[in-house]
Amino acid sequence: MRANVSKRILGAVVSAVVLTASVPFTASAADRLERNVIGGLEYELWNQNDEGDVEFEPGESSFTLSWNDVENFIADMGINYDSQKKNYKYFNNVSFSYDLEFTPKGNAFFGAYGWTRTPMVEYFIVEGWGSWRPSPSLDSQLLGTTVVNGHEYEVFKTNYYNQPGIDGPATVQRYWSVRSKNTVKNNTTNHVSGCIDISKHFDSWGVLGLDTSGTLYNAVFEIEGYRSSGSAKLNSIKMGEGRDSSPLTVYKKQYGHISNTSDLKESYLFMHTFDQYIDDWDSRDFESLKKSSVSYEGTNSLLVSNRSESWQGPSIDLSGIRVFPDETYSFGVYVMQDCADSADFALELQYMDQKGRYQYDTIAEVTAESGKWTELSNYAYTIPKDAKHMTLFIETPDYTGNFYMDNAYAGLKGTKPFTSAENEVRSNLRGDINCNGVIDVFDLTLLRKAILELLSDNSVPPINSDVNGDNTVNVADLVCLQRFLLGAEKLSEPAETTAATTTATTTTTTTTTTTTTASTSATTTTTAITSSTTAASSTTSATVTTNKNGSYEFRISYLQNSGQYDGSCPKTWVISNREEFEKYVAENQVFMSNDPMFSKYSDVDSYNEEIKRYQDDFFSKNKLVAIILKENFSAPYTYRVTQVKKDEIEIERQQNSGDMAVTFWHILIELDKNAEFNDDFKLTVKDSPYLYVTIG
Repeated sequence: MRANVSKRILGAVVSAVVLTASVPFTASAADRLERNVIGGLEYELWNQNDEGDVEFEPGESSFTLSWNDVENFIADMGINYDSQKKNYKYFNNVSFSYDLEFTPKGNAFFGAYGWTRTPMVEYFIVEGWGSWRPSPSLDSQLLGTTVVNGHEYEVFKTNYYNQPGIDGPATVQRYWSVRSKNTVKNNTTNHVSGCIDISKHFDSWGVLGLDTSGTLYNAVFEIEGYRSSGSAKLNSIKMGEGRDSSPLTVYKKQYGHISNTSDLKESYLFMHTFDQYIDDWDSRDFESLKKSSVSYEGTNSLLVSNRSESWQGPSIDLSGIRVFPDETYSFGVYVMQDCADSADFALELQYMDQKGRYQYDTIAEVTAESGKWTELSNYAYTIPKDAKHMTLFIETPDYTGNFYMDNAYAGLKGTKPFTSAENEVRSNLRGDINCNGVIDVFDLTLLRKAILELLSDNSVPPINSDVNGDNTVNVADLVCLQRFLLGAEKLSEPAETTAATTTATTTTTTTTTTTTTASTSATTTTTAITSSTTAASSTTSATVTTNKNGSYEFRISYLQNSGQYDGSCPKTWVISNREEFEKYVAENQVFMSNDPMFSKYSDVDSYNEEIKRYQDDFFSKNKLVAIILKENFSAPYTYRVTQVKKDEIEIERQQNSGDMAVTFWHILIELDKNAEFNDDFKLTVKDSPYLYVTIG
């Protein structure tokens, strides 16, 4: 562990905000220092000047800890590698898993910690913190972000000159990986567990240009506190557990300043589609925030409901985002409401001025008509001078109804909204539940889910779900939509129906040999499910429908589970009848299950539920392409089929900040029965433009 002459100070108070720095310096006789070995692991406790009360009881692969009114303390447990004089790459697996109960009351954090020699580096991998998040300061070098063990970390470096270290005074470099999302809350007892692959963090640091050539001194789990109180119980630490075998993924300067602002990929400070998570956004009062299947593009948006005041709405803390006072940025979001003919929206900034008073500034304003996604953006907004503690939020003057938001972003000056469908007009057509301008079987699936939710709780029905126009949403609307798709019933339309909407409706109910502009738009803008006219058609065309680039039209489901399978992947099957399908299921049932993970990325509850569709009547009109992709740890990725041709199927791998260890993706592509494939057709998997660096 640390030498007896080494210790660290955590920070200073700047404008009432504690900023920790962790600077080692020569120990004094007044310090309390305990260090020993138990159960094969070294432990250490250090309390500066022995101030306050610190109780520390080490056990085998565990310890209990409490601290009260300390100046600065450290407690850790792990392995000392110094005698072996080897680089981290020569150790099989520098990692650990942990199970922790953590109650911070002020400035404290926990994670992995250690040193290297030649060069001398002090490194931190921060998993959770109390009142202050370790962040790059003005004298730090922000490098980018990395995904390790399924979690995103911000990576930065700080240099300290002529400072004491494990070998005496030297220039000490500090490498930091800090979780983008905190795992704990201050003044609360938090039970957290996880894994830290220290070797993979070193790999990431190397990709980002940091020198990782030194010999490894130690690797420990540690808790630090500065001028705070709290308690912790490390229930277990298991060294060597926690290895992340997924491909190394690094994002260069994702949250930092860059010189080339014309590069759209690197100009974003954050991008939130709400397709998977809404954790970064909080309510300002008691209003409800939840995912909705209504979306501008993609699979979900954020629904804001149960509002009684116009100021109630979603907010995001900007403290972890690199925005600075008196500098200019771009902020924006798409909003939609369907409770009034029109409603005014405002994007606001709350901040504290230099006198400690909270102020409010309007970034952008817009009027949104009912049922239309509307951009609420300002491409050149200057943060007020001396602003601190900044929060971005949305409010609606003179309107308290529900609304949706999607594709929220912040970026460098001039950054525009990220969307593959600029200036797209979304329909307000009854039955078009996903608002993509087409009424099809995917709307039926979404409506079925919405009605089940309405029966179980007080959720808000999605837009356009009152299919029969009786001002209520229930099973009768589902029956009405089913009859419409079968051609047995017409839907009442709004008085004003655009040409694009009318065309989209026609292509859903009649099989054609060419694709209209409206149906092409619906295909290219759908992220999780690509629309097809085949499933809703009552007759089969002799000519296979294709879009303008020659790709077959298709329906698709993306399914995943964590089963085990030792065969080679990817695997593909072209299935033309029920017999072939049953053979496919029999060969691969080892990793087919009712795992609840399925529902996260698909419109079905499980694989077994979905495949009930594939009976003889299905294969009389369609054929099926089944693809299985295997990843050892696929949490950072999702997939999107971009085109299906007779000689190639193209799949785009996209970022997903989820944290589930998923082994397999099942991709089921439904096509017209006349779709043909070459015997040697290719399967191409490429990276999304939003994956900046992918290694391995």
